[in-house]
Amino acid sequence: MGNPVDAIENAVADSSSSPASSVVSANQTVSTALGTIGLVTDVPTFSGVSVTGAWVMGTLRCKINGLPMLTTASAGAGVSGAPSPTGPLKLNQSDSGVKAL
Repeated sequence: MGNPVDAIENAVADSSSSPASSVVSANQTVSTALGTIGLVTDVPTFSGVSVTGAWVMGTLRCKINGLPMLTTASAGAGVSGAPSPTGPLKLNQSDSGVKAL
């Protein structure tokens, strides 16, 4: 069974549960009723301790333009100024009406 996809603006959060202030995404076309679907290449930025983040793992089977999508099972890391991880990235909210593997 698939996992809900990332399609809600500011749904990505860092390890301290602070929502992303912005996300740079290559996907501008594929969306759900709630918003554009996130990709593993998306770069979220946070205010405060975590400056930016990077996704490590997305979907295995479902892809948009050859890039894995983000779901609630995706893994990522927050990175501050120097390349040292500050903790995992997570999705606080997702579009439960659309699921992907």
